[in-house]
Amino acid sequence: MCIRDSYQPTGSKAMYSAALFDLRRKNYISFDGDAMPRQTGEISVRGLELEATAEVAPRMNLTASYSYTPRAIVTASSNASEIGKQATAVPRHRFSVWADYRFANGLKLGLGARYTGTNYGDGEAARPSKVPASTVLDAMLGYDIDRWTLALNLRNLTNKTYIANCGYGNCYYGYPRTATATATYRW
Repeated sequence: MCIRDSYQPTGSKAMYSAALFDLRRKNYISFDGDAMPRQTGEISVRGLELEATAEVAPRMNLTASYSYTPRAIVTASSNASEIGKQATAVPRHRFSVWADYRFANGLKLGLGARYTGTNYGDGEAARPSKVPASTVLDAMLGYDIDRWTLALNLRNLTNKTYIANCGYGNCYYGYPRTATATATYRW
């Protein structure tokens, strides 16, 4: 079950939305005592998602989103030790915010942040590894000229070293600073 609603104030470019969800993921693959995969598991997930987009000043947009997932538990599994425990790699809190500004000459600048709360990694429900929370910054520089849009996007702007996931005895770093340049033509 998912209940979703949106609201746009009259005469405004703002949009607000909320969703409440109570979902069941069936046929989840779990591993029995002999490490054999079985497609017999089920996970119950409940939570809330909020999102807002608005033009906070002329040519300046702001987007923010938050998700709260207090319940993501294994309700059926071929491995009895997983039942009733938090599903792996599901943080309780996630938050992101993004702002961009478009200058009159076609130049566009953007800056944002992404937060992922703690979780318990992948694949080790009996002995999960705690993955610490992390926050990374992103940026964008763009330019519109005629029918072209040129953009340079930077993910993990500060090149922060962080643990993105842990599982099966190993932990993995998140992506380092990544730059992507694009050129888009509108027909």
